[in-house]
Amino acid sequence: MSLYTKAKYIPAAMFLLTTAWTHNGWSQQRTQRGTDTVIRTQEFNVYQIYVPEVQKKTKERLVPDAPRFDTINPVYQYEVPEQKLTYTYQAVPIRPLALGLDNQQPNFENYIKAGMGNYSSFLLDAGISALQTEKFQSVLHGRHLSQKGGIANRQSSLSEFSGVGYYQLDHHDLEGNVQFTRRGTSYYGMNQTTYPYPALDSVRQVYWGIRGQVAMENSNGSRFFYKPRLGASYYADRWTASETGLDLSIPLSYQLDSTLKIGLDLNGNFYSYVVNHTAVGNHLVSARPYVDISVLKSDLHIGIRPSLGMDNRFYLLPDITLRVPLITNSLTLNGGFKGEVIQNTFEQLSSKNPFMYNNYLVQQSRQLKVFGGFDSKLGKYMSMGGSLAWNQWNNLPVFINDYSRTPDGRYFRIAYEGKVQALTFDGYFKYQVNETFGITGSGAWTSFTYKETMNKIYHEPQLKLAGEVFTRPVKGLYLAARLEYWDRIFYLTETGATERLLPITDLSLQGEYQIIPRLSLFLQLNNILNKQYERFNLYNVYGFNIIGGLRFKF
Repeated sequence: MSLYTKAKYIPAAMFLLTTAWTHNGWSQQRTQRGTDTVIRTQEFNVYQIYVPEVQKKTKERLVPDAPRFDTINPVYQYEVPEQKLTYTYQAVPIRPLALGLDNQQPNFENYIKAGMGNYSSFLLDAGISALQTEKFQSVLHGRHLSQKGGIANRQSSLSEFSGVGYYQLDHHDLEGNVQFTRRGTSYYGMNQTTYPYPALDSVRQVYWGIRGQVAMENSNGSRFFYKPRLGASYYADRWTASETGLDLSIPLSYQLDSTLKIGLDLNGNFYSYVVNHTAVGNHLVSARPYVDISVLKSDLHIGIRPSLGMDNRFYLLPDITLRVPLITNSLTLNGGFKGEVIQNTFEQLSSKNPFMYNNYLVQQSRQLKVFGGFDSKLGKYMSMGGSLAWNQWNNLPVFINDYSRTPDGRYFRIAYEGKVQALTFDGYFKYQVNETFGITGSGAWTSFTYKETMNKIYHEPQLKLAGEVFTRPVKGLYLAARLEYWDRIFYLTETGATERLLPITDLSLQGEYQIIPRLSLFLQLNNILNKQYERFNLYNVYGFNIIGGLRFKF
């Protein structure tokens, strides 16, 4: 008989025992009442039966952590955070120490990192993520890298700080972030044997900007989703150019059922560019109604993007994508027809080429793209994919050396090509075994099939190849190598002739070894082949560069 079954008879047994004791005591009192007034002592024992009970498990409360950072790789980059629209043939950001390694993902709790190297290189990097409570999370990150030398007047620096915070309400999540960036460079590009070097102060350039955003997202799990976002920015250079911006985004969507979702995205980007006390408005307002259909594991997105740009110019842009899995978890086909308007703000263009002259004609570009491709997974560790795309741009900005402003051509002017068409093929592969070993490769080929007036689309690479390998051979040791090759980059000479820059070949290595749990040693070798290549005409990069130092976690 089980313990539970026995426990059911306990109340009945207690009742019978109590009744028997009461009856026996009453009978004895009636017999002895006439001869004895003493009541005999009665003993009553109560036994407790223990029934075990399994304690209910406490429900865990899941609290999302803020992003984790670890910027092992000191790479000098010109990047614009959260650019709304970009070109399909993006150029790698300018790096004074050539093409650096970008493979390390942010991963830190709290750390400080410092290093030094040749070319007067100085690196300082720190991150803090411990400022959080049950409902609040935050991440702070600061970084500085400076270098100079090799060529007269050549110097560069990058200082940046970013902070992001999240706060959880009962039914909403609040987000706020702020970013500050200061990038220093100089117009050192010129023919060194023909033109004398000007004074350093006359060719120094500094770009700096501050940006802030706030957002609110509903987190109650309802079918109706919204996340309004408001941002403001200010960007300026050392001389007479500045730009203020206001960005507003209101994405709305409603999930009708598991197969159908409807949505509407409202966006407004309002910028004002001021140079020599003259202001130019650069505005873009758009709405994006769409329908998402998911059937048989396939996803179809159908939408349009009516937009109103500068000079009240109206655009009606397509927004169609399709994703079809042919083999579950192994092969997926994708394609689409998309369009967008690129504002060509001062921050966007100077981040791509910091050697541009700050007084330029502001025009917006339109891009149309038809594409198709595939993504596949081969086994547990390998994946690969590729795509073929047809692109068309109207008013595409092109960087050209301006010999009319200075005879040495150190400034770049911006010329707009009315209509450009191109075919682009790109592919990738990746083989990775957990975090112990990985190898990746990628490539892109762009053929400009139509140009309205220009002979070439200058300073846009047509061939881009990259490969990377990393390994963790023993505990605490990380090693990585990266090789990049770019070719078919053209420029316009002083006489108006079209010439081709030498190919870009860049090999970089990096390593980190954990000495003790909180202290590690890092070393990075950049441009090992010591190639003096030029991403933009007349501006060759630093040669072989080595940076080493320590990182301390706390």
